[in-house]
Amino acid sequence: MSAIISKSYVCYRAESPLQIDGHLNEPSWKRAPWTPLFVDIEGDIRPLPRFGTRAMMLWDDQYFYFAADMEEPDVWGTLTKRDSVICNDNDFEIFIDPDDDGEH
Repeated sequence: MSAIISKSYVCYRAESPLQIDGHLNEPSWKRAPWTPLFVDIEGDIRPLPRFGTRAMMLWDDQYFYFAADMEEPDVWGTLTKRDSVICNDNDFEIFIDPDDDGEH
């Protein structure tokens, strides 16, 4: 298996704290770029996802903000315990590597 090459995204600073309301109508959100549509972490050996998913992100001195746009028509979940293993399900996860070491 070839090495996974991570994509990059420039996360801009929000002009002011954002209202967490599910609406992306504040000026900072309007200027934030969307990521490309997501693909499987294994790349080209897997088929393209059936439905589109993309995200956008911002930050300020207090918080990291993200918004996701998912076309999935049937959102559901079965896990109820904190820290359950979710990666075996069809899921949406965000992994943050603030020190850019590719590990933590």
